[in-house]
Amino acid sequence: MSEVVKREPLRWGSDQPGHIVFLVDLSGSMVDKIDYVINALQKTCQSILTRCIGGGQVKNRVSVAIYGYNYHIVELLKCDAQGLARALKDAKRENRPLFDKNAEAKPEYQTCMKMGFEKAKQDVDQWIAGQKANGKTAIPAPIVINITDGQPYEGDDVPQDEVFRQTLQAARDLMNVMTMDGNVRIFNVHYDPETSDPTLRFPTSQPTLNENMAFLYQASSPMSDELVLSAQSYGFPEAVSGSRCMMSNEKDASKLASFIEWGSSK
Repeated sequence: MSEVVKREPLRWGSDQPGHIVFLVDLSGSMVDKIDYVINALQKTCQSILTRCIGGGQVKNRVSVAIYGYNYHIVELLKCDAQGLARALKDAKRENRPLFDKNAEAKPEYQTCMKMGFEKAKQDVDQWIAGQKANGKTAIPAPIVINITDGQPYEGDDVPQDEVFRQTLQAARDLMNVMTMDGNVRIFNVHYDPETSDPTLRFPTSQPTLNENMAFLYQASSPMSDELVLSAQSYGFPEAVSGSRCMMSNEKDASKLASFIEWGSSK
């Protein structure tokens, strides 16, 4: 992976909007967790929208893409801030969640995470190209937040160490995408309240407990000093110099929500 560029991050605004991609594990094991994840995403989207309101108007300071992945990719949402406002307004008017767990956000099949990272790269590549085509030169580095409860899968005939290798390469290809603001940042959260494994937040070294934790560590971006201070202000004292943007085996639903909201803030 190329060296992370260290410079003062660009502030999002109408003249230089940011971009956030959420990846949501929609494998079958998420069936008991999807209600909470949808609710957390909806609250996070509302928080994002609030930061885009100025002078009583919704300003396009950020665009959002949300993709689900299992054996294929599902585009759950892709819009600018004004489109996000419409989506949230429609959900509220119709008294329904932002996504339907029995339709487009239905958990089923396996955790084909590599496909999710590949889709995120395609998305940010297209977004950056679009910004350049519109004459933008100050382009903030996109953010990718991956929410999962399991480990990557590529078929019963693919050894797990090879699955980790392929998926990690897809994550590194995504982190290698750069703008003048620096590299794409990947935040990984493994949410599984049923696991007996210990919870790990913002690790500073590669975990040795199991392969999945080691994989998530390698697939998560290193934290700049600015990110460390930001995480601490959100109630994460575990974030220190040298931490990675990662939580593993998270059991506290409120911490999951805080992590997602913090990761999407700018």
